[in-house]
Amino acid sequence: MGDDITRSYDLFTGRAETIVLGHRVTALKKHLRTDISCYHGVTGMVTNTGDAPGRNAVIRFMLIDDETEMIRSAGTTLVPRFLAGETTIFTIDPLPGDRDREYHAEIGGAYDYPMNRVGVHIEKT
Repeated sequence: MGDDITRSYDLFTGRAETIVLGHRVTALKKHLRTDISCYHGVTGMVTNTGDAPGRNAVIRFMLIDDETEMIRSAGTTLVPRFLAGETTIFTIDPLPGDRDREYHAEIGGAYDYPMNRVGVHIEKT
């Protein structure tokens, strides 16, 4: 499981908040079309295991060519608010690919910082 981590520290109260978006691909399915093209459907699970909500989360699904390790296609899902402890399953398709190539999928996450106040120090890890 991959993790995208952001920590914030309130300089006035000393309170620390953390957003951790853990993500993993749970399914990759190839679909063939009659015109000899194909596309892939990707399902992934994303969990905020931190103690703070993430705002404006962007979940990016990437179809990666096994031979070249390059991104063949990508899709994005937007989530306005990702609460602490929340787990969501996303499915995105079609991600176009070539019929005669092998692929794997990866997921990445990004989000706005948990707090936007004066006196907050943000640390992206």
